[in-house]
Amino acid sequence: MSTEATPYEALLSPSRLRESSFGDRDLETEMLSDKARIVTSAAFRRLQTKAQVFSLEKNASVRTRLTHTLEVALFGELIAGKAFSLCTKDGLIDERFRVPFIKTVENACLLHDAGNPPFGHLGEFAICDWFSKNESRFKSRWRDFMDQAEVDAHYAAFKHFDGNPQGFRIVTRLQWLNDEFGLNLTCTLLAAIVKYLSVFPDKRNQLKRKVGFFETEQEIVRRVWGSLGLRIDSDGPAQRHPLTFLMEAADDIAYCVSDIEDAIEKRVVAEEAFLEQIQGDVCKFIPKSGVLSSKNARFLGFRINLTRYLVDCAAEAYLAWHESILGGSFTSALLDLDPLAKEALRQLKHFAKAYIFSSREAVEIELSGFRIVQSLLQGFRSLFLLPPDEFKRLLDGGHAHGEKALEKRLLTLLPNKHLLAYDDQVQKHPGVEPALRAHLLVDYVSGMTDSHAVKIFNMLAGSSAGVSL
Repeated sequence: MSTEATPYEALLSPSRLRESSFGDRDLETEMLSDKARIVTSAAFRRLQTKAQVFSLEKNASVRTRLTHTLEVALFGELIAGKAFSLCTKDGLIDERFRVPFIKTVENACLLHDAGNPPFGHLGEFAICDWFSKNESRFKSRWRDFMDQAEVDAHYAAFKHFDGNPQGFRIVTRLQWLNDEFGLNLTCTLLAAIVKYLSVFPDKRNQLKRKVGFFETEQEIVRRVWGSLGLRIDSDGPAQRHPLTFLMEAADDIAYCVSDIEDAIEKRVVAEEAFLEQIQGDVCKFIPKSGVLSSKNARFLGFRINLTRYLVDCAAEAYLAWHESILGGSFTSALLDLDPLAKEALRQLKHFAKAYIFSSREAVEIELSGFRIVQSLLQGFRSLFLLPPDEFKRLLDGGHAHGEKALEKRLLTLLPNKHLLAYDDQVQKHPGVEPALRAHLLVDYVSGMTDSHAVKIFNMLAGSSAGVSL
């Protein structure tokens, strides 16, 4: 078939929300520029001291969010490279798109965990739970300044807080360089990192299972989708960017094997205990006894054999379902389409849930993290509840000496770039200031590393001895 008619010309675009000051760069250079913006950003560097599973881990062999992210990016590059080669053989995409195609998947993988709060998924739950508990008080206060529809729409961001939409918010707003466009990444990359396509979760709809983006970023999403020719506001189902499926497959491969490997490294579980749990055809990925003899060699052999198979499965599924993926009707996960791949991932997830996430070490750290995140939010509660004019007066330094003494000191903790993003949004949307202020404070708390969250928790609690986790 002719490659001229394929949508990749629009889907792999160098366009940005703010036009680049370098007008003569080719598509490959723009995608490399995206990577440079990511890896030199503070949000990316902070991943080095955020937990993958085990928080505040001193064993350097155990993964952090950063090392996990680098592995996801590697798998993304491998899957994208194989998928691209398969598609070119069938005449589905032109060779000139090879680097942009692969680099976009790699870049999306580098960003996939950028919005995770301290202490991982329990940090997310801590934020959701705190806002659920305070819902009536906050909504009552917000209704003094916002109408009911706005209150409900904006409060969903906090009741259903998730690292994915927070990551989108970070790169489009909070990494303030010179203006309100954040890192000003290509629209192609911005679309590729959006995993869900709703501001409200819906368990009945695969593309709305979680919050995909917050109300504050809804207009950005519409602009991005419009620039790439993707559906989002039409009568049909919203349309994911095709490369999102490859990024998701890479993440599924990485975290399913890495969490178990870390637990074996930390001796939370034994290698043999894990291998004994593998059943059925999945056993074929385990090397024969005696073939390898170094520490945990059989698990490492299993990991290598399985990941090679999963990479091939994901790439082949992308080719097999190429038409429906590009058409926007595909809603499955690529690795769910191969029975053996699906069963292997099911067994790995079941083992991790039963023996790792519920282990005493993981649970104790998570419970401490939950308390720390909720205590941080509670510490900023007075700033959440100030009337808009009082908060503006606080920002402008208008209070007399001794007035709002606590609030003044809390305000000094907030990063300048977050305040710039907040101020820009309030100038454009003054009628929803309480919601924008809530984002400002959650941006700060959720952006903390695990160790910084402990530090600020201790400071607010008046403890100099520290918290032992």
